[in-house]
Amino acid sequence: MIIIVMNTSWKRETPLQNIAFIAMMAAINGVFSIILSFILGSAIAAALILPCVNALAIYVLKPKWIAVYCVSALAIPLIVTCYDLTTTLFYIIPSISAGLIYGALNKFKCPVALTILACSLWTLGTTYLSFYLIGIIYEVDMINSLMLALGKGGSSFAASLFPSLMFAVSWGSISINHLVMYFIHEKLGFETKTYSFEKFLYPILVIVFSDLSLVLAFHSTTLTYLFFSLSLFFTLFTVPTLLKKVKFYYYIILAVLLVAAFFAFAIFAKQFGTETVIALGTLFLDAIALTSFISLISKKQSC
Repeated sequence: MIIIVMNTSWKRETPLQNIAFIAMMAAINGVFSIILSFILGSAIAAALILPCVNALAIYVLKPKWIAVYCVSALAIPLIVTCYDLTTTLFYIIPSISAGLIYGALNKFKCPVALTILACSLWTLGTTYLSFYLIGIIYEVDMINSLMLALGKGGSSFAASLFPSLMFAVSWGSISINHLVMYFIHEKLGFETKTYSFEKFLYPILVIVFSDLSLVLAFHSTTLTYLFFSLSLFFTLFTVPTLLKKVKFYYYIILAVLLVAAFFAFAIFAKQFGTETVIALGTLFLDAIALTSFISLISKKQSC
């Protein structure tokens, strides 16, 4: 499908050209919805392809046609699968809407990390909304049904982990779609913009989310794991700072902080329950973030 899109003329100058393109892309969404309603195993393919297809559509359309496309992209799947809205609400709509948001944020040059995060959180939110709607329409508890399918039915701990699991799945899906967009950027004229504030922002966010995970470990297992996931997310965007040419003593600082984190983990592990002890793992993430931030401040002062 991406090949079909790429082989189409990218410039949409006339209303007729834009309408034809919108119709073609909306039809692709409709076809996937119908296939998914009969072949449940195609959900993974839909989650990987639909965000990318819709992101490409948003990227090449002129701004005045974006709203029309968004309505069409979401309405067509709902119409063609009105006989079975469960799969549409659970798989199709979150995937399509994530692609729409991804395309819009990239069109306006939003930082990559914040784009991926926004789409992942949006997918997480729309998935939970779909659970609520499915529960109202069909009187089915989707979370419990999925837990039973995974062999974890009735486990409160597994239910607490579920939001973090869904976030990880959304994160992986959007990241794969970002890689696809990156590899075809020359064909599309796709560009990513790096802002100077990003390298300072990400270590700060790692520390903030790590601290929240630690504090909430005594109150909410769900939030503990969710904030741990967010801290890990921004750590991956912080590490490149330390992989660039930095002076050797920053690695010594990192090693010292990691050793300190290890001893702190060993000392305080007993204070945490077995289900929330992972919050102490954020100490290692803090070590990486703090070292990165120190190196950035030192570079800025030396300039």
